[in-house]
This record gives sequence, C-alpha cells and structure tokens, in this order.
Amino acid sequence: GRAVIVIKPFQRAGKVVDLPFQTWLLLEKVGFHLEDVMKLRLKHMSFWRVLLYKKNPNIEQIKHEYVIVCRKS
Repeated sequence: GRAVIVIKPFQRAGKVVDLPFQTWLLLEKVGFHLEDVMKLRLKHMSFWRVLLYKKNPNIEQIKHEYVIVCRKS
C-alpha cells in the first residue's frame, strides 16, 4: 500500500516540534519506504495561529506544511 500524509510542525512551550520528521521515523519502523517529501508554503495562517503570534511575537512562525509520500514493501 501507499500512504500520503499531510502534516505540519507545531509549537509546544514556544518551541517548534518537528512532527513531520517524527511521523516519518514511525512510518519507517513499521516498514514504509520514502518515495517523496514536498514542502508547501501556506498561503494563510489559521485563526488560532494568528492569535498565538499576536500574543507572542517573538516565537518562530510556522508557514509551511509537508506532504510525505511513502510505500509499504
């Protein structure tokens, strides 16, 4: 089978958590092989992210998401 996952990093306690990479590590452990990774820039931020950045202007902004394409062998 094939898995296509759209995922983006998130922030915890003001630090970016690399959820796409952690997801890939889990997929690799269960037997998936990477076919492609695409990094897509987000045109608009969600309402909640806009509020977060207004309250905390010094934290790093996340303006992209990833598409992970992998195949189970």
